[in-house]
Amino acid sequence: MEAEKKLFEQLGIEYDVVDSGCCGMAGSFGSEREKYDVSIACGERSAVAGGCEADARTLIVADGFSCREQVKQSTGRWPLHVAEVAQLAIQQRHHIPVYLPESFYASQRQSHKLSKKEIAVGLAGVAFGGWAAWSVWRRLSEQR
Repeated sequence: MEAEKKLFEQLGIEYDVVDSGCCGMAGSFGSEREKYDVSIACGERSAVAGGCEADARTLIVADGFSCREQVKQSTGRWPLHVAEVAQLAIQQRHHIPVYLPESFYASQRQSHKLSKKEIAVGLAGVAFGGWAAWSVWRRLSEQR
């Protein structure tokens, strides 16, 4: 957190660091039915608790995808990555809502739909990656 603290100080951002541990959703843990209750209990004692306690004018920052998702699903708030917070601080000339400030990004995330071109490029990348992996595997198999 030292780098994040230094960045926030340089950008003039007031912050509090929540004393937290695991959010309870790392990897597949939080999505396994039999571990759901444990996942929620972990989150409620750490990351989610910070999200619940934050008022509507406070940004919630979490760099981990799982942590952001756990807070979002448990509180309805949209935690931001530290890079998004830095961008908001740098671009203060944009109108950023005072109430639920993360809505600036949340609305962009929800409204973004992939174009046919983006889907085609993504599928082509997956196909090429699969072909490249197969080619490497085949060559390694032939060398044995």
